[in-house]
Amino acid sequence: MAGDEDKPDGQHYSFTSEQVFQFTEAWWKERGLVAQHVGDELDLIADRAKRLFVLNHFGDCVEGQYMHAMFRNNINEWVASLQLRAASAKNLASACSDAARTLAVTDQESAVIITET
Repeated sequence: MAGDEDKPDGQHYSFTSEQVFQFTEAWWKERGLVAQHVGDELDLIADRAKRLFVLNHFGDCVEGQYMHAMFRNNINEWVASLQLRAASAKNLASACSDAARTLAVTDQESAVIITET
């Protein structure tokens, strides 16, 4: 998969002609940590962006008020978009963490079943 070329076998997606799917618990944890970091960074950017154009430096004339309102509207939309993407990244982080746990438990349970038979 894109971005995994430098990972050794067993630590990345490997789709062969048989469509074999390889993974490790560490793979999912790593991606979860990256997604969490991205979410935190996007939240930080959104918090900083909220402070842009708070004061009207364009003047009290109609044009100045309109310009300020237009800039604030654009900033507010951008902040909302950043916050939505931050929440999405954090949800992805949680899903990756859950996937790591689920796959590790399933792998362990399957190993027990195989060794008992």
